[in-house]
Parts: sequence; structure tokens; C-alpha cells
Amino acid sequence: MVLRHGLILWVLMAFVTRLQGHSRVIMTSRHRPVILVEKAVWLALGPLPDNEARLFLQSHQVLNQLWHSDDRHLVSKVLKISHGHPLIMQRLGDLAHDREALAEALSRLEEKGFI
Repeated sequence: MVLRHGLILWVLMAFVTRLQGHSRVIMTSRHRPVILVEKAVWLALGPLPDNEARLFLQSHQVLNQLWHSDDRHLVSKVLKISHGHPLIMQRLGDLAHDREALAEALSRLEEKGFI
């Protein structure tokens, strides 16, 4: 998988470094490729502020439905565990269609100390 990821990254770098004019590419990565250090604007991504995290939850159909149900506590746990990180909220939200699967995942995360 690392080789495949490396190859994909290499192809992207080759493409991005040849762009001219007003072209824009948004790329997310845990690593800063050396070839782009002088050619890219770096934006640090982090958690959403509380009010924006709540907006995210409201816009997520299944999490919003859970919020307005007897299982509201599950959504509260999603907020606590994710600390407002949208990717974590999305991944947990993907489980929300199955309340038991979400509850189980949240319990495992609690056991590991994420709350």
C-alpha cells in the first residue's frame, strides 16, 4: 500500500508542479512533499470550533436524526470523542445508520481513553 500511495503522490506532484496560470489544486496530506514547499500555500487543518461542529452535526442527516431522538447521548459522545475534527465526526457519522454499531464503536473508543 505504501508503494501505491507513493506512486499516486509522485504522479500528483508531477501534475501540480507543471500547472501554470490561475489553476488551483487542493490536496490534503499528513506530509509536506519537499517538491511543493516553495510552490504551495499550506493551511493547517484542525478541529472545528464548537458552534461549527454543531452545524456539521445538524447537516449530517443521520446524526441530526439521532440528536432529535432518545439516543441523543450517542451524538454527544461523537462530539466529545471527535473534539470537533470533521473527519472523525464523518467516520463516526457513517456508523450512525446502525445505532448498535455506533454505540459499540463509541464504547471501544471510551475504553481506550478517548473521552
